[in-house]
Amino acid sequence: MRVLLVDDEPLALRNMEKLLGNHEDIEVVSALVDPREALIMAQQEQVDAIFLDLEMPEIGGMELAEQLYTLLPDVRIVFVTAFHQYAVEAFELNALDYLLKPVFAGRLNKTLDRLRKIIVPGHSHKIIMNAVQICCFQSLHWINGDEGIRSFSWRTSKTQELFTFLLHQRRGPVVRKEFLMELLWPDLDPNRAAVLLHTTVYQIRKMLKDLGLTIQVIYEKEGYRLELDNILVDVDGWEQELQQAPEMNLSTVGTYKNLLAIYKGDYLAELEFQWAEAERERLRLIRWKYLRRFANFCLDQGLLTEAGDMFQQMRDHYPLVEDGYFGLMRVHLMLSNFAEIKQQFEMLRNRLDEELAISPSSSITQWFNETFKTNN
Repeated sequence: MRVLLVDDEPLALRNMEKLLGNHEDIEVVSALVDPREALIMAQQEQVDAIFLDLEMPEIGGMELAEQLYTLLPDVRIVFVTAFHQYAVEAFELNALDYLLKPVFAGRLNKTLDRLRKIIVPGHSHKIIMNAVQICCFQSLHWINGDEGIRSFSWRTSKTQELFTFLLHQRRGPVVRKEFLMELLWPDLDPNRAAVLLHTTVYQIRKMLKDLGLTIQVIYEKEGYRLELDNILVDVDGWEQELQQAPEMNLSTVGTYKNLLAIYKGDYLAELEFQWAEAERERLRLIRWKYLRRFANFCLDQGLLTEAGDMFQQMRDHYPLVEDGYFGLMRVHLMLSNFAEIKQQFEMLRNRLDEELAISPSSSITQWFNETFKTNN
């Protein structure tokens, strides 16, 4: 059984961890003093039960419980409180059980027995997985829900490019065969190119059948298209999830971290097809917009670990844009890491000088100079 502990009193947390440590079937996922972190943890980890203090600053135990139930409807909550028994009974309908501080082993064992009778380990952890998914981030591959990551068996490089191009055009009309012949064999006689196109389509169909994929290459209206048979393409799912994502707040931090983590690399980056460049850049811009919004949100909320990670991704993947460097400077200012601030500024200045022969913007330069003037 995986449990989460939330209490703003470190001594109470340590006591509960020690008591639970005597039970081999109990795994303490985390012991948190900050209730906001519990909302993040609930979206990232499998949690069967939560031991929750009723009186905490910023977010009270009852309010936090309501938010946790929204994220994990099946989770079991046990309140831990210093309230007298008559006050505790008033909350009887809202939780599995209540423990009065100080918590003793005998009383805790009764609560654990109740939990064991009703919890199927892992039941409260929501997992969404498609049986088959085509993946286009960084490399082209596919995922089988039973067997994990799988590679395509390309007979030739043209087989790979034709399939990839038809996949790329999955939302558009039929691609006329003359266009495909010009794309793949621009220097060949049309008759020879037509034969090669027919052969390549045959090889794709055979490969898909051998792999057990239900994708079809359909010929109609003098052209070809792919019929995906409801198989999800990762970039489509990613965009849809971003569009439907809830408002950015403390309770959805884990959601946005997971969504941004799906972007494993640029669209078909390893294949470097020129015809994919426009779509590659479009997806990069979408990622940039959400990455920047989320990084600044985390910084404003004081989530410095998350903010630092997001700003570093911005710096590493968009090295000629100042925002990532400047974001890391602001994170390190809040941590009083002035050496790191200088390092980030120097990295920005050197990169811009080497690549574009320009200097950092006047606003960032002014911020940097004023920061060190103030702290010297």
